[in-house]
Amino acid sequence: MDEPAAVLIAATAQPNVDQALAWLAEGRDLRTASHSWYEVFAALAVLPETVKTTEALRQAVTRSTVSRLDSSADLLAVDRVVTPTQHQGALDALAIHAGGGSLANLSADVVHAAQSQNDYVMICLCDIAGLSYRDLVDRLKLAGAATPPGEPDGAWNTNQIKAAWKVLDAHVTGRLAPAITGATPARAIEHLFGVPGQTATGWDLVANLYKHGVPFSLLLAQRGAGGAWLAHRNRTNNLLVGILTDELGAVLGAEGIEMLTQRDLGRKLWHELLGPAAGPLQVCAIRRDRDHEPEPILGVTIASARDGGTVRKSVGQLEPLPAQFPQLPLAAVVVGPGWADRVLSTTELARAFEGRVYTELQLHALAQLAVQLK
Repeated sequence: MDEPAAVLIAATAQPNVDQALAWLAEGRDLRTASHSWYEVFAALAVLPETVKTTEALRQAVTRSTVSRLDSSADLLAVDRVVTPTQHQGALDALAIHAGGGSLANLSADVVHAAQSQNDYVMICLCDIAGLSYRDLVDRLKLAGAATPPGEPDGAWNTNQIKAAWKVLDAHVTGRLAPAITGATPARAIEHLFGVPGQTATGWDLVANLYKHGVPFSLLLAQRGAGGAWLAHRNRTNNLLVGILTDELGAVLGAEGIEMLTQRDLGRKLWHELLGPAAGPLQVCAIRRDRDHEPEPILGVTIASARDGGTVRKSVGQLEPLPAQFPQLPLAAVVVGPGWADRVLSTTELARAFEGRVYTELQLHALAQLAVQLK
């Protein structure tokens, strides 16, 4: 009896593999503590593809790929957030340079003077206009205007300030035309719907809100339209891969396995080590040959997905990967609630990676695989 079949029979306490598959396909629990759902998942992924094995594997996916990491629940790099105090400082800097101390009297020259004294002025103006900094950069590029600094707190020259001010002013005052018939140009919610108790619009409205405060209802409307922390999560989602890379490094290190990462080696050396198709791989477990040169034994890709759409896109990119490394076993670490929900796509990934698909809860099993390969 082959090992995968033996795992299924032992895990379900059934007399043969056919009955074990039927048991699992019905969504029943395992009947022994000696085998985990991950072991069952890995065994099913390498069995021939039949109706029974596919349904059993789908049931195993919902149990084995459950991840506790959810980018909507935990925030990364909160020190990057521009705080209310920092916004207030930027607004005050603008008011100091504006005529009559009013934000209704802003101009490119005022912005330039304020930005030279307060690094948060430009990002504050983006928030006033309802734009991310990337949105501003994209609109300037589309207009063929002066390219702005890479970051909003960079060094701005006069031409860059004038070009940025033109875009920001148009969004606040409403001098925009939709690119799609019947659509509404994207602007800050207070400029689209107004503010309770206010008749002012444009920069007059901005000045009033700065002076008298913002109604709580406006804050809630903005949160409902934009989602709590949505922009920040989008900016920091890629940091999760780095955190998992470090965690995997610690687990592998505890087992005496050396690890190299694309992050540390850089793109050129990474491709020299693993070949031209190595871009999606973040981690490589290695052993050293007699000349102490690195010899790859296991490549690892890390993917995060909160929803089914992201899972489907990731699987489309990762499923062909193992075939491009016929001499190197590959594993995938998947995190986020999307993988256990998007059963069909995760099943395809499991088969492509021959069951070597792990969550952050199963890194020790991945490390044991590396030990065996070493």
